[in-house]
Amino acid sequence: SCNPIELTRREWRQVAAGVGCDSVDIEVFCSDPEEHRKRVESRGSDIEGLELPDWEAVLNREYEPWSHDSAVRIDTAGCLSDEAFAHLLQALHA
Repeated sequence: SCNPIELTRREWRQVAAGVGCDSVDIEVFCSDPEEHRKRVESRGSDIEGLELPDWEAVLNREYEPWSHDSAVRIDTAGCLSDEAFAHLLQALHA
C-alpha cells in the first residue's frame, strides 16, 4: 500500500508483527524531477472514472520522509520497470 506518512507505515508494521509475519518497507521514488513530472503527466488509468493526480497535486501531497534506515529504497530514475524490480528482488534476498 502507499504510505506517505510515518503513522501508517508504523501501523502496517504493527499489523504484521501482531499476526506473526515479517514485513518489509519499500520506498519507490524517482530522484529525477523532470522524469518524475513526465511520468505523472503521461500516465493513464484503466480504471473507469479514476482521476489521477496532476503534477501540482503530486508536489503538494502530504509526504513524510522515512525515519528509519531499514526500508528498501528503489530509485526508478533512469531505469526501466524490470530493472527496478530486479533491484528490489536483489535487495529482498540480501
